[in-house]
Amino acid sequence: MSLPLVKINNLTIEYNSYGKAFKAVDDVSMDIYENEKIALVGESGSGKTTLAMAILRMLKPPGEITSGEILLKNSNLIDLNAKEIRSRRLSEFSLITQASMNSLNPVLRIKDQLLDGLLDHEKLDKDENNSNIRSVLDQVQLPHSVLKMYPHELSGGMKQRVSIACAILLNPDFIVADEPTSALDVIIQRQVISTLFSIQKKYRTSILLIGHDLGLVIQFADRIAVMHNGKIVELKKTEELLASASHWYTKTLLKSVPSFEEEPKALIKYKNPKNANKASSEKKISISLRNVFKSYETSLFGSKNNFALKNINFEFNNFEPSIIGIAGQSGSGKSTLMQILLGTLPQTSGQVLLNEKPLLEYVKRNRKKYLLQVQPIFQDPYGVYNPFYKAIHFLQETAVNLNLIQHPKYIDSFVEEILRDVGLDFNELKERYPHELSGGQRQRLMVARALMVKPQVILADEPVSMIDASLRASILENIQTLKNQYGITVIYITHDLTTAFQICDTLNIMYQGEIVESGLCKDVILRPKHSYTKSLISSIPSKNKTSNWMQTTP
Repeated sequence: MSLPLVKINNLTIEYNSYGKAFKAVDDVSMDIYENEKIALVGESGSGKTTLAMAILRMLKPPGEITSGEILLKNSNLIDLNAKEIRSRRLSEFSLITQASMNSLNPVLRIKDQLLDGLLDHEKLDKDENNSNIRSVLDQVQLPHSVLKMYPHELSGGMKQRVSIACAILLNPDFIVADEPTSALDVIIQRQVISTLFSIQKKYRTSILLIGHDLGLVIQFADRIAVMHNGKIVELKKTEELLASASHWYTKTLLKSVPSFEEEPKALIKYKNPKNANKASSEKKISISLRNVFKSYETSLFGSKNNFALKNINFEFNNFEPSIIGIAGQSGSGKSTLMQILLGTLPQTSGQVLLNEKPLLEYVKRNRKKYLLQVQPIFQDPYGVYNPFYKAIHFLQETAVNLNLIQHPKYIDSFVEEILRDVGLDFNELKERYPHELSGGQRQRLMVARALMVKPQVILADEPVSMIDASLRASILENIQTLKNQYGITVIYITHDLTTAFQICDTLNIMYQGEIVESGLCKDVILRPKHSYTKSLISSIPSKNKTSNWMQTTP
């Protein structure tokens, strides 16, 4: 094997909050070699992003390196001042972030954002700068027309490839890719990972891929490091890890990866148990969409319409609770459909009915009552939280506002029980603010909020997209429990067909605003008819390492 490019020796990182020290990274040592693709996996809160940010010298307070060293080409990065780090960033090491929309400046065109990196490090003339920018766009397979566009005008996959372009602009020796495909659909995930793979192969760049999608990580990485409770518990070549994982947590992760090769777990049939929602006239919910269209005017003079939804016919109820999947790639219309079901977005034409009456009119008069009946779980939870309040205030406020507890003195025990159901510890979270939580922890708080209300219907928009495999299995069990024990119907909106296969009773495939295929979930996935459904399925990475998954991009 080649020489180590990055050496991490006995690194410990602590977060100090209210006089208490918490070890996020505990005495970690590992090497990253030249021309290596290495992955770091672990549950949310395991310390993997903290470790990556420390390597890049981007660790934010109250995080603090208390011991150890980080060597890049034998130079200890911990000893460098801010000016020295800035001179090396992008040219020697760089970052591809998890949420590309947050890393791109919303008021700058893409060309200006790429120019920033060049002008900060290189003294080139205008023609040379333009040539370099066009070249880097070619490498990430983006048209030159995006240079004139703003971030909000790009799709999720295009924004992520712009982030990759920014990271490789100066051809660094080492790149950290922090969850670069999180919340992207499987087709775009495959394209993004294939782009990283081709860049690494061309420039022999070392890449540290941080992820929770083991299937995807397995296809990309030469070696995999498994992190748990701040420690590296296992580090092996990918094939060796699959064949002979030794640590119990690694084995748990591998067993938790869903696939089509296994039969979905048998679901408990709904038997209307005592604690389920009674089918009284007050509790009955029936929602129907009939010939629904939703369009947006894309021309200045309103002459051109872009249809987000086309002729949608869809209905569900809680008389016979079920888990109904809606799957498709980014931009297929899934989230628009969710907004219409929530009553926050009017349809352009067609009917949206609640118990055979216009849903939008009901929601305008009875918003609070409707939220007790129909609860959302949002894909990106960060914007939901008030940054000035502690994270659990989000649950406490909901419990009080919706009268879910008999007396305020019971609030802590009520919230503690709900948090336990989604794998979170009340005592660990009670003093922490939203920005101090990992993406997966914030998403589990959203799931907890929906669980505590116990509505008739839950609209779950990518509820496990940012959660690692082991916790994902736990959340999916929570969703099954909603149906089986409480008689709740769940609309499961996802791009992940493997999780849909595990829990959905029926499945609808959306493409360009239309439902192109629907039926029993098992039939749709194992015997697909539409070409788009087949394309989605072929893009899903296998549990086993294959040689052609990244070479054949859909």
